[in-house]
Amino acid sequence: MKKLTYSLKAFTLCMLLFAVNAKAGDPAVNGATVNPAPISVAGNNSISFQFVNIGTAITAPQASQVTVTISLSDLTLHPGYNLSTNITGNGASLFTWSFDAGTNVITGVLNQALANAQGGTITVGNLDVTALTTSAAPGNGANINVVASGAVNSSTTNDATSSFTYTLSPLPIKLTSFTATAEGCNTMLNWHSATERDFSHFTLQYSHDGADYQNIAVISGKGDNSDYTYVHQAGNGRAMYRLVLTDNNGVVNYSNTAVANISCDAAANVQIVPNPVQNIFSLRIENVTTSNYTGVATVYNAMGMSVRTQDVRSGDNKIDMTGLAAGMYTVTLQDANGISNYKLVKE
Repeated sequence: MKKLTYSLKAFTLCMLLFAVNAKAGDPAVNGATVNPAPISVAGNNSISFQFVNIGTAITAPQASQVTVTISLSDLTLHPGYNLSTNITGNGASLFTWSFDAGTNVITGVLNQALANAQGGTITVGNLDVTALTTSAAPGNGANINVVASGAVNSSTTNDATSSFTYTLSPLPIKLTSFTATAEGCNTMLNWHSATERDFSHFTLQYSHDGADYQNIAVISGKGDNSDYTYVHQAGNGRAMYRLVLTDNNGVVNYSNTAVANISCDAAANVQIVPNPVQNIFSLRIENVTTSNYTGVATVYNAMGMSVRTQDVRSGDNKIDMTGLAAGMYTVTLQDANGISNYKLVKE
């Protein structure tokens, strides 16, 4: 009788163990990669990894016990992110996702039952670099962990995976164009930035020979997808320009060189200072041939309408632009030698 009782107890214990093991799932993550590697400061980076249940089936009531956390390092979701489009792959829909910007952690909670060997690839895209790792030492990437509780956590094997790389380039800005165009006695400089990430400012430089450059203006960055214009009065001859690109960490890079050939016949050396202008600029007239030089300066807006007219003499002539809209203007100087035009930008 005792043997029968012991046998029944042993059988019951085996059945209980089988029942527990039958419910025990084993979610795992592996194969994390960073793309591209090295990572790009231009943005649109991604982290990918594999998620799979390597144990027995996880039931629907057990699903919420499985959580995946993606702890980003030196990366973050691009402003205006949408988790439904940023997180992709055939394993992404298995989870309900959220993002904590304060901790820079993406969390996914399993939202459905999962059979043995079921899972898929999960990719988090549209990631920006938040810190530069310019040496080969890893810095940009993520730690991915699976947190499971109860019967779902049958093993700690493959509960974590990680991948890190370094920054492809310290250049925090992408220029799509930088041009110099001769307009009368002036050079019209235009450039466009597609992206500006952790970017500080431009330093515009001028050279007549391409060897010795001098700084002529410092312009703060305005953000992604921005246009810039600057008017420079270099005088006759070949004018060469470049931009020094400085990021918030003090890292410097250079643009292409833009060239303009200036050829104008001005009776006097005329400069507009400052240009761009906020309110008042000086029309500086120098090297005139007569001591009683006089002329008339007229400012026209982009529609060709006269907005300011003023008599001028040699030296500095102050012209007030207060109250006028920001944009491009033309300053026309008429004197005994004829008419000359100069571009002016109002900020």
